[in-house]
Amino acid sequence: MPNHVHLLIESMQENQNVIKFISKFKQLTGFWYKQNFGKQLWQKSFYDHVLRKEEDIKNVAKYTLENPQKDMLVTNWRDYPFLGSFVYNVDEL
Repeated sequence: MPNHVHLLIESMQENQNVIKFISKFKQLTGFWYKQNFGKQLWQKSFYDHVLRKEEDIKNVAKYTLENPQKDMLVTNWRDYPFLGSFVYNVDEL
C-alpha cells in the first residue's frame, strides 16, 4: 500500500510484547529511511488488532494480501510487488 503497511505477526511465546516489537521496527526502518531519503517515514501511532482464537490466521493473511486489489492498485492481488510471507506460500492462501 502506498501510504501504510500491513504486518501480520505471530508471537512464539506468551510474554512477547507486540508494542515493543512495532516500536523497534519503526525505529530501525525509520532511521534508515531518514538517512537515505531525508524524510520521516512513520506516523507516531499505529493500529493493532489481536486475533481471537476463533479467527483463522490464514483468512486474515488472505484478507491482508488482497488489500492492494481492493484499493485498485492492481487488477489481481498476486501482481502487487510488495506482497509476501515468511511463513505461508501465498499461492496456497
